[in-house]
Formats: sequence, C-alpha cells, structure tokens
Amino acid sequence: MRLAELSYVEAEENTVPSQRGGPRALGEYKKRTIQCCIAADYTNPVAYTIETLLLYIGSEWLSSQDAGIEISLILGMTVRLAM
Repeated sequence: MRLAELSYVEAEENTVPSQRGGPRALGEYKKRTIQCCIAADYTNPVAYTIETLLLYIGSEWLSSQDAGIEISLILGMTVRLAM
C-alpha cells in the first residue's frame, strides 16, 4: 500500500493541493507498517516477517532522495533473519 501511495502522490503532484488527501495522509501506511513490525517483534522471524521487512525497505528506498544508514541497518538485519 505504501508503494501505491507513493505512485499516487507522484501522479497527483500536478493537481490543486486542496483536491489531494493532504499532508497528513502522506506516510500513514509507513507509520502503520512500522507499528505493526514493532508489535509483532520483528527481531524474531515468524511467518511473513522477511516479506514485510523487504516491502518496508523497498518503500523507504523509493521514498527517500538519499538512502540513509537506517535502510542499510534494516536490510542487514533482514538478511540475518532470513539466514
């Protein structure tokens, strides 16, 4: 859903700002994904943990202008959990 949100925002950049969902809607799925990962204790690999973390990494990578160290840390942790 985060990837769809990113593509929607890019497609809607040429519209009038009052017609968009507003700045509050931007990043809502990102925030909820992080909350779900924390609630599920993502440091212990259970069903769909790796997939969720990979989708989160992909959405972060696409939404940032410059990939920070946080993405690299989460990617490294995901690889260790997958092993």
